[in-house]
Formats: sequence, structure tokens, C-alpha cells
Amino acid sequence: MDFKPFVGLLLLGLASGLAAQERQALEILPLDATTAYELSLPVCAQAPCPFELRLVRGGHPAGTPAALAWPAASTPAQPAEPDPLYSAGTPLAAASTQPRVWITGEEEEQVSASARLLPLPDGGQALLVTQMAGFEHPKRHHALYRVTAQGPQLAWSHDEAQGPNQSWVLAPAGENPLLLVRDYATQENEPDRLVIHSLAWHAEHSTFSETAAPPTTALRGVIVDRQPSVAAAQAAREQHADCLVPYALIDSGAPGKARYALVQVAENDSEAQAEITRLRDCAATLRPESVPLAQLLTTPAPTP
Repeated sequence: MDFKPFVGLLLLGLASGLAAQERQALEILPLDATTAYELSLPVCAQAPCPFELRLVRGGHPAGTPAALAWPAASTPAQPAEPDPLYSAGTPLAAASTQPRVWITGEEEEQVSASARLLPLPDGGQALLVTQMAGFEHPKRHHALYRVTAQGPQLAWSHDEAQGPNQSWVLAPAGENPLLLVRDYATQENEPDRLVIHSLAWHAEHSTFSETAAPPTTALRGVIVDRQPSVAAAQAAREQHADCLVPYALIDSGAPGKARYALVQVAENDSEAQAEITRLRDCAATLRPESVPLAQLLTTPAPTP
């Protein structure tokens, strides 16, 4: 069945219904012909004002809204300018596929929110909400929701730890969602560390379980250089800093001159090939390659 006409009617109904309720609808993500997730900000008399996630059926709210973990310091929210630091997609996703980020407040009171649907191996979908708070050293909060009769239900969440680290949620086709965490080196002669956690859905408990796991076959590592030491790899990254700002320096476990690699993670082969093209255009001297990430991360880190 072609859902497009029905989705169009659904969105029109949402727009008219929500305007009457004095609520800033930030994102509407259709699940089917009559049902959608809505990320919005209610009109608040005073701050903080909670971002809310609602289930909407036939243009009308259904069930109880879920308040996101971090409220807005002020309203209304504004769409953010494209910025790799504040992006909410995968590390190498094209700008056109990144979910829109909504920002409230300024500097240390700044709080953002974004939402996107993730496919699951069982054919269903989860909603990923990513928030960011702070200014000079912002931190992310990821949360996965599933639909229930009572409304959106929180099924998993992750807060970035204190210190230099960054995280993303990836959804390789046909696989469980994955949490990718990059721990940045804290000393000059140490490599960064990439850790993968698998998020498996358990319908009987309506939760995702998080377990350390080796990378799936879908994930690719885009490598631009291999060096025998951390210092040599750092020098290679600095030489092409304009091209390699997001690249991690990891200990790949390979012997000899290829031990330390400059790498970024791609969710699939298409992302990897697009990144290889970008790198070649950025600097003719770069010789990027795409390999299965499992070849670089052979030993998963223990679950905290």
C-alpha cells in the first residue's frame, strides 16, 4: 500500500491540532499511515521547560507523553547550524542525512535535542533521541524509545562519562543498534580507544540490554594511515589536520610498522566509500582504504 497520501493527511492533521495546543512541534516522525512520534516543547510559564516525546494517532495525542532527561533552559528552540561537534547522526553520515538538531539556551545553559527512527532486526522501529548540554565541553545523552499502548516508553539510555569521550548510536542494516564510544587519549603517547556495545531488544521486558561485543560485519573502518608509533601517527594526523579532525588514533594490534592506525567508523560500505572520495578530494597525498572494523578492534572491552 502507498502510505504517502495517508502520511500527508496525518501531518496536516498534526499541524492544525498542535497549533491549537500552543506547543512547538520540533519533529514529527511517522511510524505508519496514522501514527507518529512527535518531539515538541510545550509552552511553559517559567524555565526549565521539558522537551516531550508524544505518540500521535490520527492527529491526536495518544497515551502519556514522556519527558526527556534534560529540559530546555528557555523557549522556543531554534534549529542549529550544521556543525560536526553538535551533529546527532553517525560519525561519517552525510550532512543531508543527519537529523535536525534543535537548540535552546546559550553557552553553559545550552541544551539541544534531536530525534530519528532506527530500524530493528525484528522489523520494528525504535526512536533514538540524542540530547547535548553544555558549551565548552558538551556532553550527550542518548535514549531509545518503543511504542506502547500507554505512549512512548524509555527502553535504554546512555550518558557520556566525564572526561574526553564522545559517543554515537549506529544502526547497521539487519543488526541490533550499536553504541560506539570513543575515549580520547589523555596523555601524549597514548592511543585513543574505540569501544562497541550491542543493544539487543527484549520484548518480554520492553528493554534493550547493553553488552560489549565485537564489531558487526557491516561496520567499516576507514583508514588513512598506519604508523609504527603513537608519535608518528600523531604527526601524520597533524600534517593533514584539515582533513582528519574527527579521526581516532588506535592501537590496531597489527605487528611492526602498521600497529597504530588513523581510523574513523562508517556504519556501512556506502558511508565508507563516500568518505574515501572526500579524503582523496581533500588531499591528493592521502591513500585511504576501507576494511571491516572487526580487523581493527579484535578484543572488545569489558562491560563497565
